[in-house]
Amino acid sequence: MRADASLAQRAAHARWQARRREAMKAGTWDPFMPAEPVRQHVRRLQAAGMPVRAVSRRLGYGRDGLDYLMYGDEDHKVGERVERERGEAVLAYWPTLADFPDLARIDPTGTRRRVQALEVLGFQQTVMAERVGISSGSLSRALNSKRVTAQIARSVLAAYNELWNKQPEDYGVLQWVADRTRRKAAAHGYVGPLAWDDDTIDDPNAQPMLDAGSDAEAYDEVAVRRYADGAIINLTAAERLDAIALCVSRGLSYVDIDRAHGHGSSFTCVFVGRMRRAYERDGRPFPEALAQDSARELEEAEVVSIRTRSQAGETDLELGLAFGVRPRVIAEVCRGRTYQQYGGPLRAAKTTPTKASKTLFAGKTGQRAA
Repeated sequence: MRADASLAQRAAHARWQARRREAMKAGTWDPFMPAEPVRQHVRRLQAAGMPVRAVSRRLGYGRDGLDYLMYGDEDHKVGERVERERGEAVLAYWPTLADFPDLARIDPTGTRRRVQALEVLGFQQTVMAERVGISSGSLSRALNSKRVTAQIARSVLAAYNELWNKQPEDYGVLQWVADRTRRKAAAHGYVGPLAWDDDTIDDPNAQPMLDAGSDAEAYDEVAVRRYADGAIINLTAAERLDAIALCVSRGLSYVDIDRAHGHGSSFTCVFVGRMRRAYERDGRPFPEALAQDSARELEEAEVVSIRTRSQAGETDLELGLAFGVRPRVIAEVCRGRTYQQYGGPLRAAKTTPTKASKTLFAGKTGQRAA
């Protein structure tokens, strides 16, 4: 195992070693496996826009680590078997958006859905194009093509994460322009951010979760209770919110819910935040179990727990939603600016960037800071 391998690679190697020892004890160990399933998986990675050399680098192999597997030797003879450790590592790998090289051409489904979701909120493509760093015409052509570069996809993702819970008027968009954009999005049948799971928005086969509020008969109380009991099932946005409220009333945290249902980090926190924003915008009452009260006093045990969990890596958003206060309150507690009489590990103060670092990171094109 390479000394500079990532923690995830080291953990995967340790699990593989454990399986190898168990198989050797049972007398069923074979250090090799058929190469064709591995080749097929690499072809799927290539179809998704991931070059073979990039896969080799991500998995910690040499420059030509997978070339022989895919293309064979000088006589184009490919091997029928591959080392089991490497083969299993390849089969277990699927790239995230951050893994793709900037110029890799990937599926535009997730990028297109994010732009459409922001149009539902009233953000026209001009606003998004400014944040992506290209013209609105170039963005439109990218969204209508069969492939989009990973660089554009990452820029759209960053813009989406910034704008999904904002109002267009806060960004200088005129009211009539925002209304026209919303009408256009409704006419095309676009759905907003609340209809998509962050885990599945990039999946071409995923379907949006439409709000069941307009169709009372579509609301499934049994599904809500099953989700709260730990079942992994698809829910509408309204059902999911009620299921999360039921879980919280039973004493579960948002992190517990994510782990129980296999969601990504902060998935439930982000979903609840989006729903709260939508309820406030529509003037609807938000479930009391999920409501936040930034004015309430925290007890000593809560303060110590907040500081300890923050030190362990939980975000201010996760802790705020778990303890029923605003993330800003959590930040003040963790920095020791409030509740100074209580214990717990405090967050280190931010350091002021040096003049050299300001020059290095000033602007996207590397221009010198003013």
